[in-house]
Amino acid sequence: MQGKRKRAIWVAGCLSILFAGVCAGCAKEGADPSTGQLPAVEGQQTEAVLPPAAATEGEAAEEMEEVEELVEDAADRVEIDWLLEDFSNAYFAADEDAIAQYLSENYTGEIDLYDRPDQADEVVKNSVQELEYAETGEIGDTCTRALVFINPGEDSYTYLTVEFVKEESGWRVSFYGLEK
Repeated sequence: MQGKRKRAIWVAGCLSILFAGVCAGCAKEGADPSTGQLPAVEGQQTEAVLPPAAATEGEAAEEMEEVEELVEDAADRVEIDWLLEDFSNAYFAADEDAIAQYLSENYTGEIDLYDRPDQADEVVKNSVQELEYAETGEIGDTCTRALVFINPGEDSYTYLTVEFVKEESGWRVSFYGLEK
């Protein structure tokens, strides 16, 4: 579990560095800071891609806060994707101990196990659907995803629906179940 948290922090750091690099790269030498326009190139008027700079320090701080929230949101989404992948692997392997490590402190249901663990490597994972997401990433927020897959020997989709809740220790599974 610690490795997954480190990966999420690493991704958030990479996104921060990427954003800073993009912003720095867009601040072309010779651009007029009041208009955001680059000098004309052989008779052509070129406009900067970025919007004009914030007029006040307060606006700049607000813009930076929005960027930080986007980075945190992206890190949460990546963490949830990894958790869903790891949790589904434990589920399909019918590994009760592994499943238990992903469950919320407040999880009250029974630990349901996949009924064909000997065929787990034949499960065809198709896609992930985001059914609900609380964008704040605060303690108590929830996110629901459905892993769409095909059981071995079947020709229709089955959905492993998983609800995650944000706890002090990170995102945890608060509910999971199969739907046809």
